Amino acid sequence: MGGVGSGGGGGVGSGGGGGVGSSGPGGVISGDDGGVDTGDQGGVVSGGGGGVSSGGFALSRAVIADPSTRRTDLAALHPILRESVQLLLASFQKEGLPFRLYEGFRTPQRQAWLYQQGQSSGSIVTESDAWASYHQYGLAVDFVLWLNSAWSWSTLGINAGRWQRLYDLGRNAGLEHQTAEIPHLQVMGLNLADLQAGRFPDGDDSWRDNLEAAVISWTGEPPAPPVKVLRPPILSPG
Repeated sequence: MGGVGSGGGGGVGSGGGGGVGSSGPGGVISGDDGGVDTGDQGGVVSGGGGGVSSGGFALSRAVIADPSTRRTDLAALHPILRESVQLLLASFQKEGLPFRLYEGFRTPQRQAWLYQQGQSSGSIVTESDAWASYHQYGLAVDFVLWLNSAWSWSTLGINAGRWQRLYDLGRNAGLEHQTAEIPHLQVMGLNLADLQAGRFPDGDDSWRDNLEAAVISWTGEPPAPPVKVLRPPILSPG
């Protein structure tokens, strides 16, 4: 979905999954729908992409192990969003809101698959192709209701107020809601065209390593955004 003044998309708008997997960072519960990795915050993600840098050069671990995986690890998120997510998780617990993190960073491969699914079946789950969603940049998340041991996108009855409370809390934490997709929140004040041109807000190593891994692994269309290599040039002898 885009930022301020830009089009795009991001959150998955339909269909959830089944059982509960294992607890992730900050109280994030990850379900087994779509195959979710459960790396701890700040640690290396098991089955995810990129991993967390420990001071080395990012390209040395530029690997997306399973680009189809729906991920909930906070380490892949931009630190701005990571902090906002932690604030929201604390608010959910305090207010008794039954929201859980359904998806955070999403690879361009998974984004393209979700987009094509809607084009072929007519059941649109996202309006954004690869690199047209803030999810690919670690700048968007989807929160979904967890009711009766199942994911729920229901907006009926009491749930209407729950979703509105999510959007209000998100706004207080610096996130904006994309109206076309119920669970989607993204960092405010950014522009999709800037992200696609490689102009990102400053972040940390874990976020950058993951983004670089996604860029390097992508061979499709549209092209990935340019990412500046951190490795210094080789010095000439003498």
